[in-house]
Amino acid sequence: MCVGFADGSCHALAAATAPVLWPAPLGVTARADFASIGPMTTPPPPKAAGQRGFFPMPRGDRAFLVVILAWAVVALLPWARDTELGGVALLGWLMAGLMVLSPAVALGRILIARRRRRRDGGAG
Repeated sequence: MCVGFADGSCHALAAATAPVLWPAPLGVTARADFASIGPMTTPPPPKAAGQRGFFPMPRGDRAFLVVILAWAVVALLPWARDTELGGVALLGWLMAGLMVLSPAVALGRILIARRRRRRDGGAG
């Protein structure tokens, strides 16, 4: 089945993934037109040598992400629930620290990167 639009175009991918709507939205009609579906997608262009398939991430951002994940894992270990510090479980202290420090460090990294771009002559 193909989802046909008011302009007469047919979008097979939308028909394959979208739920059946009844009644059809304004301007959208459904029709059985298997001959006009054609290939579902076009192949991606070939990658250049050494090119990765994901967006580039600075080394500092990767380290920041790893530290946040490690902090969260340590905070959720069983011993962090039983250990108390000042009448509050260590889990609470670690989560509060994560909640306060991670946005502060991320904002600091953004501001530092912006200053470097301006200093180096880039836009931003």
